[in-house]
Amino acid sequence: MTESLLQRAAAFFVSKPWVYELVQNAAGRGFVVEKLKAVLPEVRSGLVLDLGSAGGELSRRLGLRPVCLDIDARSVLFARQRQPDAVALVGDGADLPFPAKCFELSLCVDISHHLPDGAWPRMLAELRRVTSGTLVFLDAVRDDARFLSRFLWRYDRGRFPRRRDEILQAVGREFVVRRVTDFSVYHRYVLCVANPNSVRASPTTATESSAG
Repeated sequence: MTESLLQRAAAFFVSKPWVYELVQNAAGRGFVVEKLKAVLPEVRSGLVLDLGSAGGELSRRLGLRPVCLDIDARSVLFARQRQPDAVALVGDGADLPFPAKCFELSLCVDISHHLPDGAWPRMLAELRRVTSGTLVFLDAVRDDARFLSRFLWRYDRGRFPRRRDEILQAVGREFVVRRVTDFSVYHRYVLCVANPNSVRASPTTATESSAG
């Protein structure tokens, strides 16, 4: 699909880390942070990975000091400038430069809609490989029945929004999903808590909405 001039302009401005944070805050980031805080497990002594961390603002608001990895060097530089002692690296989520089982907690927030079908399952497999404890996954979902959802996806930098069932099936191939929470701000979101082990348990699901 050919992008309009307005779509290209929106992508250009949002690609700047400080603009991205402003947009995220306007889009209800505070509400999303509270949802994440409600499901974050206690990290006892292990490392935390924030995959696709952008400028590291989300982790800071969650009270975490993770290893931040983003494919955009500008975001990594922004994170280092704001917090000089931050561990912020440039890297590809589909080819993580870490040993197996080295992270007690892995965060993957607002990433999957940026990945084409080839890279998306590879990223989940890599997260499975490097996570020893818990994955917390969150992303907005595609919902063609909602006008607001169709409008927002039209101008989002990510070109690969997926439906809720597609996301859960893909995560479930690499992880045991323990908890699923659905909520709405402007987009609809799915939030998963999962473990990379073979012990099966029935997931719990919570659904709520706010601001659209």
